[in-house]
Amino acid sequence: MASYSGAECLFLPLLLSIFFSASFGYLDGTTEPEVTFSQGNLRGKIMTTTHGRKVSAFLGIPYAQPPVGNKRFANPVPAGGWKGIRNATADGNMCPQLSNIDYVSFVGDEDCLNLNVYTPQISNRKNSSLLPVMAYVFGGRFLTGSTKSSVYSPAYLLNQDVVLVTFNYRLGVLGFLSTGDEVASGNWGLKDQVLALEWVQRNIRHFHGDPDRVTLFGHSSGSACVHLLTLSKLTIVFYEKEEWFDDFLENFDYLLPIIMYWSYLPDSGAAWVKAAKSYYFNNIETMNRSELLTNLTLLIGDATFTYPMYSSLLYQHAVAVNPQYFYAFRYRGTWSNTYLYSNPLTDYGVAHADDLGYIFPHVDYNIILALNKTPNEKDLQMREVMVQLWTSFANHGKPSTLFFRGNTTWEPYSKKDNYLQIGDRSEITLEVKHSFSTERMQFWANLERSTAEAETIGFIP
Repeated sequence: MASYSGAECLFLPLLLSIFFSASFGYLDGTTEPEVTFSQGNLRGKIMTTTHGRKVSAFLGIPYAQPPVGNKRFANPVPAGGWKGIRNATADGNMCPQLSNIDYVSFVGDEDCLNLNVYTPQISNRKNSSLLPVMAYVFGGRFLTGSTKSSVYSPAYLLNQDVVLVTFNYRLGVLGFLSTGDEVASGNWGLKDQVLALEWVQRNIRHFHGDPDRVTLFGHSSGSACVHLLTLSKLTIVFYEKEEWFDDFLENFDYLLPIIMYWSYLPDSGAAWVKAAKSYYFNNIETMNRSELLTNLTLLIGDATFTYPMYSSLLYQHAVAVNPQYFYAFRYRGTWSNTYLYSNPLTDYGVAHADDLGYIFPHVDYNIILALNKTPNEKDLQMREVMVQLWTSFANHGKPSTLFFRGNTTWEPYSKKDNYLQIGDRSEITLEVKHSFSTERMQFWANLERSTAEAETIGFIP
């Protein structure tokens, strides 16, 4: 198992990154790249980045045995090897999950613990330096997602000299069910991720990756996984139809704790509902529909993403040896995830995971074309900004970009409560700011503290 020597992190709603400490023959211009490593021989394929660079892709590599039978609800077991040349030109199975088309049928297969490796098309020279590795954890509420190569492809990131690894992990009940004891201790999905990272440590040299420079990053629930992994000893949008909105307002006290998963709190979260209603809807009788929707969006965003992310940053900052980098993505490009849930003609601002579209070709461009929208020059520039920031961190441990102006630098998070604001509506800006939503973050900190104190008092005999 790889040793862990601290973390140097980009600590963000989309992305958290960490360096792990560690423990050739291929690539000569062929159209069918091959690699030999401890498990056997692989034959991959060539993919092309947005800059026209040819890179080698090895897809569906098993890193664990199928978690079936007595391996279900159990720690993952490293995969064995194979004889002959394994075809690594197609995605492996995704893990079982609800279909994102009808949300009723199930798709996937339990034999799903596989990963993809993308590496630049370079010559096999013993004196050529190994490249930094970027290992990505996809999001999806711990319920859905996969390493699908058409979505999390190397098209943007491998314009730079990095190796990209993406991996599947068990989801939903199969990944996170726990009985709270040794019968089913749970967190199988996280343990899958640890085993995938161990695979990287053992094998990534064969793909010209440097096991001493592995950066782990993710988005949404994937970034939550990264945060948990940094603390583990193992590694040392809300827009709906107006009828629904009216019904929600009429049943606010009942529906809010259900939507926010507060029912576990004392009195089914009544105290939190009262406090949130008073803070975000203090003058609810005089608010128009737009103001109500804006404040409701802030409430749900702050409670489910922004404050948990921010409080995790503060905790990490207090205990981590190495620095964290904090940002807020405020660029509204041609594409936004709000189009998936609402009127595409309305600008609702920046949505959750909009920044992901500038790191991976995550956007369904068929939808963009159907909406008669195409990426503009600023979108392409923002893509370059994001790729440079992320890959420079993977290379040197400090995010930088040629687009910084003057003496602008992205400094590690400190007591100054500093962060980098990336973009300002439709403008490409990079601005260092301080005091991140101070009043709102303090509201949630006070609410969390008062609840903890009340629970402590309640347990005093």
